[in-house]
Amino acid sequence: MRFAGQPNINAQEYKNMPITLPDIRTQQSIVSIMNEAYEQKRQKEQEAQLILNNISDYIIGALGIKLPLEANQDLSNRIFYIHATDMLGGRFDPRKYSRKYKQLLDAIESAPYDRLMLKEMVLNDVSGDWGMDDTIEDPDLISCLTIRGTEFDNKFNLNLDNNRTKFRKYSKASFDKIVLKEKDILIEKSGGSEDQPVGRVAFIEKDMLDKYSLAFSNFIHRIRIDENKAVPEYVFEYLRLMHNIKITEVMQTQTNGIRNLIMQEYFGQTILLPEPKKQEKIAIHAAQMRKHAFELQEEAEKIVLDAKSKVEKILLGDEQ
Repeated sequence: MRFAGQPNINAQEYKNMPITLPDIRTQQSIVSIMNEAYEQKRQKEQEAQLILNNISDYIIGALGIKLPLEANQDLSNRIFYIHATDMLGGRFDPRKYSRKYKQLLDAIESAPYDRLMLKEMVLNDVSGDWGMDDTIEDPDLISCLTIRGTEFDNKFNLNLDNNRTKFRKYSKASFDKIVLKEKDILIEKSGGSEDQPVGRVAFIEKDMLDKYSLAFSNFIHRIRIDENKAVPEYVFEYLRLMHNIKITEVMQTQTNGIRNLIMQEYFGQTILLPEPKKQEKIAIHAAQMRKHAFELQEEAEKIVLDAKSKVEKILLGDEQ
């Protein structure tokens, strides 16, 4: 039945639903199979999460950044003083001038590497376009998968293989401005939530482009890194680290429940630049850690799926 446009099953239908009841020993065996599968899944997921948590620690250690210890948030640690001249021409956001943020910046600034502002290493950048509905019939329009904040995966990179992806249509002129290429970096400039700062980043990989033509929505900003100045994969990992340690959080405003990244401040942030081989090493190792975590996550899902398949065979009498 349907209620308010949604499919529903009422209590009476539940009561009339037939349930297959094998003998008690078989029931106990099924419970044991599923309990063991869910425990193995939990262990795999826990291991994957530990690896993901360690990526930031690895990059911080590789760059020699000594992050300050988390201070107690009592009144004395939340009071700070600044000179009025430090705010001239800027905006007043207490987080930006807080002791915690200053200590974070000081820790990054003390790392023994060359540095550039992000804007100094970007070849070009552009905001996205939401395009037109994919149902429009026009042979001159180009249809492509359009990336939104929904596709940003907080644990891994982009999730383009889900049932929520959207295809949109663009004129050739519009598409040429926002078409994505390998090694492009996407920045979530609007969106976020109460518990999630805006400013997540994603990296465009070759296998994504092998599957789809890709564009991106108006809530996303694309940058393309000058490879003569920095390794794009490293810049992606570095920007992701800045988001994880909450540096990005002070570069945003919030109106009507939507967070907006202040792009001028974001592009003005400092990027630490070890020599290129070390940049590559950091990027490769971080990517390998993320890949291993993803494989563990897939293994966790497969364990439960295999267990369900085994139980189904038992219920159908195909396996004793």
